[in-house]
Parts: sequence; C-alpha cells; structure tokens
Amino acid sequence: MNKLAMIVLVASGLFFAQPAVTATAYPAWPDAGQWMPEEKTIILLSEIWDAQTFNEMQAGRVVITDQVMNELLAENIVENSRIDGITFTSHENGQINLEVGTQALGRIKIAGVVEEIHHDRAASSLTFRVLNKNLPDKPFVSWLFSRVSVAMLSKIYGNPVSGKDLSVAIKGNTVTVNFHDYLYTTRVGQINLLGCRLADELQVTGVQTKEGYLLLETRLSFASKLAAAVPGFLHRT
Repeated sequence: MNKLAMIVLVASGLFFAQPAVTATAYPAWPDAGQWMPEEKTIILLSEIWDAQTFNEMQAGRVVITDQVMNELLAENIVENSRIDGITFTSHENGQINLEVGTQALGRIKIAGVVEEIHHDRAASSLTFRVLNKNLPDKPFVSWLFSRVSVAMLSKIYGNPVSGKDLSVAIKGNTVTVNFHDYLYTTRVGQINLLGCRLADELQVTGVQTKEGYLLLETRLSFASKLAAAVPGFLHRT
C-alpha cells in the first residue's frame, strides 16, 4: 500500500468507523460489469492497494506500519535542516517515539502522542504533541534541552520536514503537519475513476497507536457501485 493511502499523507486521533456510502451526489453509475477503467488505472490501483486493503478502507480501518512512516519521513527531510534522519516507532500505549539524528547534538529522542489526524477533500493535517525529549549523546546538556520547547529548537536547528507541498507549523511543543497539497502530488492523489478522484472520497478522521503500526479510521463516500467494483479490478491484476 502506498505510504500516503495513510496519511492518508501521516498521512493525519486513530479510531474505528463504519463507511458512509452516498450515491445521491453522483450521476447514475453503470453496473460493475458494464464498464472497465483504463489498463493504466487498474495497474496503478494494484500498485497502491490490494483488494484486502481497499476492503479495509471501506470497513473503516487502515494499517500504516512504522516502516511506511519512516519511508515518508526520509523522503521529506529538508537538505539544509541539519537533520540527518528520523526514526518513527509506535507503541500500544498510544505513545510515539521519534529518534532524530542531528549534526550538532547527536541523537534527539522524542516521545509524544498524535492528538488529531484528518483528511477530506478540503484539508489534510496531523497534530502531534511532544511529551518529553532528551539528548542521550549529550548527558550534561540534556536536562536543559528537555526544558526548551520544540518551537525554539526548530528556530535553532531548522524545520526538518517542511517542503514545497508539505508544511509544518510548530507552536510550543505541538507540531501540526499539513499534507493536503503533498497528497495530491502522489499517485494515490491522482487516481480518477469515472470522474471520481479517490482521494476526494476518502476521509481519515482518527487514529489509534498500536505496537509497530498506526490504525487509521477511514470512510469512503463515493458511489456504492463504484466501491463494489474496485476490489474486482484489483483481484484481476
């Protein structure tokens, strides 16, 4: 599964919900067996999702592994941010640990929680609150560092993941990532079936933190016949 068919674009609580399917806002759809997307669209769908993952989205649950999150973070580190790398680890107790490699301070260890994640056709964001932080390689200054806000640290060492289509706002110890523009630059954001952009019809409204993965609450709102047909295309690839 593509890394943003989480965060969807990390990427942005994590809970459970039943899918809401509405067809009234769309024209009458042909029966599933009476139309076929272009071959390139089917191939793209199969590269991003498999039929099981798509069914999970309809059921209201999508798993995003720590590996996927780490790949996303690695791809979006700004070159001049003085950040060498970021490692993401999620835990059953709802806590997320981040280990940030820096040129000046060595490793920075951060523990925090996801306070909110949201995606719909209008906005996509994730809010993370830092609970504590320390410098395992600099024990003499770690005490002072633990009392400096994340906002102040970002002014000193740079914002590690802001880019052209992915922006980060930091206030105190709360970090909010806006990934809406970024999502629509990815392959998952550009899938179109019969005039329906899948990223527009996928909603992410919550998150639960588990050991080794995040569990997203999702909702699909496009026409029921189209939703029923997509897994069949994925099975054929």
